[in-house]
Amino acid sequence: MILTASLILDIALLAVKFYRTRHTAHTLRFLALSVTINTIAYYMILGLTATFGQNILFSAVCTLTAKIFVIWLFGQPKGREGKNVPHYLLAIVLSLCFHEKPIGGIAAETVLLLFVLYNERAKPDPEERAPVKKRESDIYLMTIEESYRKNRALMHDLKNHIIVLRSFAEKKEYDKLLEYTDTLSEKVSENLFPVHSGNTVLDALLADKYHTARRNKIFVEFVTVNYNIEFDNGDLCTVIGNLLDNAIAENLKTARTDDRRISVSIFTTQEWLTVKIGNPLFHELKIKNGLPASDKPNLEHHGIGLKNVRRVCDQYGGELIWDDADGIFTVTARLKITSNL
Repeated sequence: MILTASLILDIALLAVKFYRTRHTAHTLRFLALSVTINTIAYYMILGLTATFGQNILFSAVCTLTAKIFVIWLFGQPKGREGKNVPHYLLAIVLSLCFHEKPIGGIAAETVLLLFVLYNERAKPDPEERAPVKKRESDIYLMTIEESYRKNRALMHDLKNHIIVLRSFAEKKEYDKLLEYTDTLSEKVSENLFPVHSGNTVLDALLADKYHTARRNKIFVEFVTVNYNIEFDNGDLCTVIGNLLDNAIAENLKTARTDDRRISVSIFTTQEWLTVKIGNPLFHELKIKNGLPASDKPNLEHHGIGLKNVRRVCDQYGGELIWDDADGIFTVTARLKITSNL
């Protein structure tokens, strides 16, 4: 009876886990570890019963201990589940292979549990590690503060700028007047945010990439920026920042500045956040490990950006897709908003 009630509770937790995350790998992880832990509890009950006889207290204590671990697993955040799906499937299958001796069963299931946990904690592929000293969202908050500081300094000096402009006009030094005006206009534009979405981190990120692109004579078009949700700023910066960095790098491969352009679309629905970046393609597109490969000479340290984007997409139960129709490379990252609840 106790084991039956425990099984019903686990099934209920599994259903809730899948409903909340909508993420197959995360749900599979919970199922695999839950099955393994409950199997260990089963063999412990079996061993105690064989030694001391039938006792409901043994069953209750072993089952309750297993439930504590299972409920703890239920509350764990998402991690690198996508990399360990084969291990989870192996754990589920091997847990169904019953042993005649309780000691053998406990030992086998314990080794299996440690194996799965070890693979979860194993160091990631060196190509996936990006040397990040600070969260990207913190960096862009610093960008906002720096922009605000520069604007205050500019407004403080505005009176002096007007005096200089008036002096050039009175002396009819129109060439110097135009040159000074252009310089002043450039200083002002570098501190302006081209997009006002309502999210300060997103606005700062887009401003930073926009001004980087414009300094490299890359035309940037914000097709749509409709962002009205609560989302992790670090993950947001990982996706948008890496995609825009790749687009800027691709545009710099041509010397024809008239051909340099980037289109940006960011929009949300009730369940999805979609980021779509388009740019001309100036090299032959090749696929490596399911992602567009970098054409840089040292591939060991490149191609990390899209891997990080795909990692975030997987984390949110989304997808990363792309195409290169008509010489335009378009990459779309879709992230399920409800999967992060």
